[in-house]
Amino acid sequence: EAPKQIAHPGYDTFYRHYAALDAHALLPLVVRLAASPDGRRFLGRFLVKGLCDLYQGGYDPHYVTGLGAALWVTEKYPGHLPLVASALRQYLDFLFRQLGQAQKSGTRAGGGNGQRAG
Repeated sequence: EAPKQIAHPGYDTFYRHYAALDAHALLPLVVRLAASPDGRRFLGRFLVKGLCDLYQGGYDPHYVTGLGAALWVTEKYPGHLPLVASALRQYLDFLFRQLGQAQKSGTRAGGGNGQRAG
């Protein structure tokens, strides 16, 4: 039997919220993705691609290690959505707060200008 297809929002919808550094709007979407094995694969791809698309050089290494930790929790505890949601919220809050502060100060570590790489 063929695996069931999951309805996911697509990268463009994800990235619109991600590039706006809008954790509040993004969290329901990422938690919904984290609820299934296929969704977790999309989630990992979307989060990595989003970070790369915003990349402007000089990032804090915790942006990537935090992402790894959040994705580890989604894979290790897939049946515990409150825990998964907490890990994802903490990561997105940290990342977006740091990127937003750097954007305000005009430093390169702040990520991108909201434009995806071509």
